[in-house]
Amino acid sequence: MMMQIRRLPVFIQPLSRAYAPKWPRPKPRTSERPPYRAPDPLINNPAATVTALPDQNLTFIHRPPPTAPSPLSYTTNPVSPLLRPPTQPTSSALPPLSRPSANKPPLEPLAPEQITEIRRLRRSNPTKWTRGRLAEKFGCTQHFVGLVAATKKPMRKKLVQRRDEEHNANRAKWSEKKSLVAAISQKRRQYWFSHSWLGRSGANGLPVGLFLFFVNYILLNPLTDQHRDLYVAGAGIRPYSTLPICLDVGTSTAKFLEDKLYIGVRQKRPNCQEMDDFMEEFMSAMSEVFPELVVQFEDFSTDNAFKYLDVFRSRYRVFNDDIQGTGAVVLSGFTNAARLSSAASGLSLTDHKILFFGAGSSGIGVAKQLLSFFTHMGMSVKEAKQRIYTVDSKGLITADRKGLQEHKRFFARTDYQGPPLTNLTDIVRYVNPTALLGLSTIGGAFTEDVVKLMAAKNERPIIFPLSNPVSKCEVTFEDAIKWTEGRVIFASGSPYKPVIYRGNEYEAGQGNNLYIFPGVGFGSILSKAKYITDNMVEAAANALSTSLNENEKGGELVYPRLDRIRDISAEVALAVARQAQNDGVDNNLVLRSLHDKDALKYIKGKMW
Repeated sequence: MMMQIRRLPVFIQPLSRAYAPKWPRPKPRTSERPPYRAPDPLINNPAATVTALPDQNLTFIHRPPPTAPSPLSYTTNPVSPLLRPPTQPTSSALPPLSRPSANKPPLEPLAPEQITEIRRLRRSNPTKWTRGRLAEKFGCTQHFVGLVAATKKPMRKKLVQRRDEEHNANRAKWSEKKSLVAAISQKRRQYWFSHSWLGRSGANGLPVGLFLFFVNYILLNPLTDQHRDLYVAGAGIRPYSTLPICLDVGTSTAKFLEDKLYIGVRQKRPNCQEMDDFMEEFMSAMSEVFPELVVQFEDFSTDNAFKYLDVFRSRYRVFNDDIQGTGAVVLSGFTNAARLSSAASGLSLTDHKILFFGAGSSGIGVAKQLLSFFTHMGMSVKEAKQRIYTVDSKGLITADRKGLQEHKRFFARTDYQGPPLTNLTDIVRYVNPTALLGLSTIGGAFTEDVVKLMAAKNERPIIFPLSNPVSKCEVTFEDAIKWTEGRVIFASGSPYKPVIYRGNEYEAGQGNNLYIFPGVGFGSILSKAKYITDNMVEAAANALSTSLNENEKGGELVYPRLDRIRDISAEVALAVARQAQNDGVDNNLVLRSLHDKDALKYIKGKMW
């Protein structure tokens, strides 16, 4: 006879499914039932009368047995030690910060000699002197060691190659849309690093076509983090006091106006009058909000760069890095180069001739700055202008050329009556310059014939290819050394490694604006100057030219080494502040009352 299975009532089935596997079932045919339990024993924000949890660690078990009493059902005597008094938490009761570095005392800054020793040890034996050992020896972090002492080039190549392989493997998995975004970003990067695109690319040139502002000791830095690092490293301006500012007035390039991915304002650039009115309103508003600000214009178009500098320089504390900063750093390097050249040839300093290849805002600005090299030797401005020749894309700039831009008229030659000179070799043969300066952004413009012609006409030819980056440099350092047989006095806008030629090592000078603009800005701030005069910029150039130490002079360098940039910027800032006092535009009585030694210590003490 088949046994009949008895089914439980419907209302008991859920109960049996929930508790049968773990706990004993209720006795059948009785009224015994498990007490009701909340689905989750953890209660958020319980009532104030509920007992506080004890100090020891508690183990919360998900869905405990229904017969177990709830911890929140206990009643506690008010005098029980389980109740905590309602006191404010103290710092000792707070948990430590999650960042281990935040619990450590701040590290002492390292001296330049210690940084040099770190680099020497790291390069001598990177296996022995690891980042950890160097960090322990010098009391710094491993990250800092990695920044100041990079590994050797073969090791870096392997690391970069391995990272590239990983990147390419991951990139192969990208979707079509993501690959398109990467391609667009790469294209924008090409625009950003080409100055010829600044005016046409609109807001796509954001990282370079912006303003620079100092407000007392605050730098409103418009450029990228890289430029902000230069101000921090060069003059010790506080990085947390920076703010980027961009004035987007549109673009006149049709393809950007129609591009859905264009990041700027979709409108054509305003006409000259509207732009001038806007700049007037902007400068007035900035002066009202920041009464003691110093303004630096950066990467304006050539016409606007000269115009706005002339308009605002007598009303606000304004300077233009492309015009005045580049001019000052080139003036400093040329002063030292001219002395070396004259010492070798016996030529008087007033007899030097300078040929500029490139007549944009930087080229003409540098040429105007170099006028002071001759005027300080007793020459008039008219006589000094005769020592400078300028060349643009159409050849030697002469006054009889039709459609000549306004900023080029200042150095236009009136003493040449022959046919237009368009070839650089012919121009060098006609001018017979002692110095050839390039600001054209045309890579390889100084050909072998041009350089050898300069070497044939001068015992120590001065050749300064100042265009950036290296791909746009008019001649490389190695070629200049080889084509002049090591006699060239060379300085460039981009860094070059030392060159060994016929057993001798030659070190290239770098005409970097970093030597000038941090010191000019910092000196103007500390002196509380009303305006930034031409004499102040010229004083910065003179301070830079005299900042070389004995080792640098012995190596016939025209610029000091960049590892001393803090000391150099302090000297430049002091010279700027002293010139502001001589011009009667300073307002810092404390700095005026200090001697040079104490003033230099005061300036270094203000650095971050």
